[in-house]
Amino acid sequence: MRLVRCVWLVSLGAIIGCFSWRSPQKVRGSGEPLPLPLTLTDAPPIIVPPPPPIPAAKIRLSGPDDSDSPLHRLTLNAINAERRLDNYMVRIRRRELVDGRNPDEIILMKFRRTPQSVHLKWLGPESHGREIVYVSGQHDNKIHLRTGKGDLFGSGRHLSFDLESPLVRSKSHYPVTEVGLGAAAQRFASLLAAVDRRQANAGAIRYLGLVHRPEFRKQVEGVEQIIPPGLEPFLPRGGLRRYFFDEDIGVPTLVLTFDPNGQEVEYYHFDRLQVSVKLDDEDFDPERLWTNTPRP
Repeated sequence: MRLVRCVWLVSLGAIIGCFSWRSPQKVRGSGEPLPLPLTLTDAPPIIVPPPPPIPAAKIRLSGPDDSDSPLHRLTLNAINAERRLDNYMVRIRRRELVDGRNPDEIILMKFRRTPQSVHLKWLGPESHGREIVYVSGQHDNKIHLRTGKGDLFGSGRHLSFDLESPLVRSKSHYPVTEVGLGAAAQRFASLLAAVDRRQANAGAIRYLGLVHRPEFRKQVEGVEQIIPPGLEPFLPRGGLRRYFFDEDIGVPTLVLTFDPNGQEVEYYHFDRLQVSVKLDDEDFDPERLWTNTPRP
């Protein structure tokens, strides 16, 4: 019962990635080495204005005969880029509306493709010190948590729970196995494929061209998705999602989602990417990472 209460209150399922830092590698597209330790004070909250209404006549559906469209070009680039992201580290700014709260979180993600491995670490004031580790087929195939600021039992406790725990899944839009840059690219590709097939519940998408966003140093290409009612559990009345593509990385690095009233329900921004990072089992071993961390 204590474990159930803990899982429920710490909102473990509401997670999008983090990583532990090693050596200063060059960040793609920045031309400068990443500082050690990572500085967070230069990342104030970004306020996203609600989207304006879009006339239905201006929504452009993609079709099977549209293979040379910007949408297909972006998708092909994203899938090819995702295949190269075997081991990487990235910082994520995240807001996800769950149970009426959407705290501004700053998280680091460490990712290894084979076996699928994720290490998440909260760096900002929200839930500071919380960590999550999951490795497919290892460590009892469970998600392992080190509690952080505001979690039940206080900081520095080691808990574990099943991947498909309904309590955990109810606290997040996505499972821990679907975090990071690769998942964003795959979701976008699946969306375009569904629209190409004229799938009844796929909704619509349109290419926005080059747009200005405060998260980027230069203009980036954007795509807008109209989400029909009932397609996603956390958007029962539908909504709107916008993807923004960093040309140096190739995958969506900014994803915003709004409900029909213009309220933000998702904000994900990936930056400070380091690729081809050497990662081994010790980077994803909770017993080694959290030596002497007590269990309740």
